[in-house]
Amino acid sequence: AVTEVLYALGVADKIVAVDSTSSFPDATKSKSNVGYMRALAPEGVLKVGPTLILAIEGSGPAEAVEILERASVPFVVVP
Repeated sequence: AVTEVLYALGVADKIVAVDSTSSFPDATKSKSNVGYMRALAPEGVLKVGPTLILAIEGSGPAEAVEILERASVPFVVVP
């Protein structure tokens, strides 16, 4: 849902990666994929060089979220 909203807002060019549940619009296929939203690896997320991480509520695992929250990149959970 977060990816769809970002595309609708016209900021698709600012998206550097998506998770595997982001399948709409088809343009997401050209973005790097960081894996499944509930099985994230912090290394994979940070490797793409984000300047902001938006994660939908329920993303995980909890240990990965804790690491991402402590990283030097702003981390926002979207309810």
